[in-house]
Amino acid sequence: MDTVAAYNQRLRERGIDRFVDAMHEAKLALAALEPFYRVSGDLDRWEITEPDADRMLTELLRTR
Repeated sequence: MDTVAAYNQRLRERGIDRFVDAMHEAKLALAALEPFYRVSGDLDRWEITEPDADRMLTELLRTR
């Protein structure tokens, strides 16, 4: 049982790690666009919410 609990704990930790890495990569990509276009929103927050991501994607597609 301890092995299963340890595995489940590590699985959750890896999921959090992937989430944090994805947020970081998204912010780097948006920052790289800044010389050409600055999306609205606060990129200093630790998370880009789904509504924020939808709005940013709509803005970027509109300016393309």
